[in-house]
Amino acid sequence: ELATFYEAEDKNVELPGLPIQYADFAEWQRQNAQGAGLDEHLAYWKTQLQGAPFSINLPSDFAPPAQPSFAGAHQSIVLPPQVYQSLRNTCRQEGVTLFMLLLGAFEILLSVYSGLDDILVGTPVAGRDLIETESLIGCFINTLVLRGNLSGNPSLGEVLNRTREAAIDAYTHQAVPFEKLVEEMRPERSLSRSPLFQTMFVLENEPASELMLKGMEVEPLRLKTPSAKFDLTLGAVEKNGSLEIWFSYSTDLFAHQSITLMLDDFKQTLEAIVTDPQQTVSQLPAPRWQPKVPASARIASETSGGPRKKPEFVAPRTPIEERLANIWSDVLRVERVGLFDNFFDLGGHSLLAAQVISRARTTLSVELPLRRIFETPNVAGLAAAIYEIQTAETEDDELAAMLAELSQLSEEEAQSKFAEEF
Repeated sequence: ELATFYEAEDKNVELPGLPIQYADFAEWQRQNAQGAGLDEHLAYWKTQLQGAPFSINLPSDFAPPAQPSFAGAHQSIVLPPQVYQSLRNTCRQEGVTLFMLLLGAFEILLSVYSGLDDILVGTPVAGRDLIETESLIGCFINTLVLRGNLSGNPSLGEVLNRTREAAIDAYTHQAVPFEKLVEEMRPERSLSRSPLFQTMFVLENEPASELMLKGMEVEPLRLKTPSAKFDLTLGAVEKNGSLEIWFSYSTDLFAHQSITLMLDDFKQTLEAIVTDPQQTVSQLPAPRWQPKVPASARIASETSGGPRKKPEFVAPRTPIEERLANIWSDVLRVERVGLFDNFFDLGGHSLLAAQVISRARTTLSVELPLRRIFETPNVAGLAAAIYEIQTAETEDDELAAMLAELSQLSEEEAQSKFAEEF
């Protein structure tokens, strides 16, 4: 569209009409986010993720901070065309897609690093299932949680078979929004990590359209942001008969030279799959990267089936606490909320947190920052924050009234009044 308008200059341009608008998609999504269809998808995910480790507990170079800074960096390598072609040939032989092969190799690498044989990896999906949405501008992306099973020391080929089955099932049930899945699974929430998974895999295999503008040369540039949403993200980009492999990583956890070694380890894993898919995971060469902080020093893995210690129920005591508890009860759809119940343990997530803040603004006439509910995720903490804000506002109002009164008095009268009151 940009090129069409550019070439037309001052001439009138008519673009083809869209069959639907984004609002139509949003309405369709709302209709499908309830009823028997959603229940069926949710039942699959609850079964699929039952007992899964929601913290991968990766070893690292540095001790993890209590609250991540999200500072990150990016490194990449480009596989030669012959290696890329070998991967393609292996995909045909093993009956998997390139996505499944790369994901399986990533799960193998994470298993070797962490010592776990049960791995959760997140991946984004386009979400454009309807043909009408293909040319529509808007955000359709959803996040899937793929569970890798490496139990029993399987062969590399068997890992690919298991990855294929898990991926196909996940695609079939991709209609559940990730936020809804987190709400239903209710993992233990912590500021130190993202819920359900901390590693992600991304494959970019859709060729970008070339922009041609008359009289100009156009070159796409990849923007590199100094941040990391997850502990470790593996990405792959198909372009010009080769494959670029990249890691985005948290600099809170990993050093630059370690990521260089991880890229070598991943390439070594790919070469092993291509060379002999019948060898087992335990037969792979030792990884080059050797972490300084072992997995045992990091946060222990939590499972969805494990017992959680709940705080003792304490009823709200003040009018502010009662109003907040009622807001939480409505938003979270729970019968009662205690003073020290954790918002995220009750099924809350970032979108519901925003609703709580919005309702507090309307009901209590107070402007709370969203981060406050993450810092103190209970009614007692929010009530204390509201009390501090209201107290400060009251003191400011009294001070303003005093200054206004003193401004109408002479210096002697003001000094006299000040001495009488204080």
